[in-house]
Amino acid sequence: RWNLIPKNVNRLFYIIVMSVDQAYTRRGLGKVLLDFGMDRVSKYGARGIFSEATAMMSQGMFKKLGYNVLKEIRHADYKDKQGRRIFNCPDGTDRAQLVFRYI
Repeated sequence: RWNLIPKNVNRLFYIIVMSVDQAYTRRGLGKVLLDFGMDRVSKYGARGIFSEATAMMSQGMFKKLGYNVLKEIRHADYKDKQGRRIFNCPDGTDRAQLVFRYI
């Protein structure tokens, strides 16, 4: 997937996992977590930030914060030998996304 990152970005910051408990969503905490330390990240030369957005809520948050979708994997495209979907998310998420934003 590295070939999806813009060629002019030679140093990246990667968010592996970020989560906010459902009881505390829609309060801006996700944005606070994403913004935390960004001044240090850019000081060390990172020019882009990327993450895997695998839940519907995180996909919406990344979009709202200016991230672009580099790659999208639809859950319906992955089935077992009996033709049943492998990925079934209780929150209705139907895809995973690789997202990116310039710093």
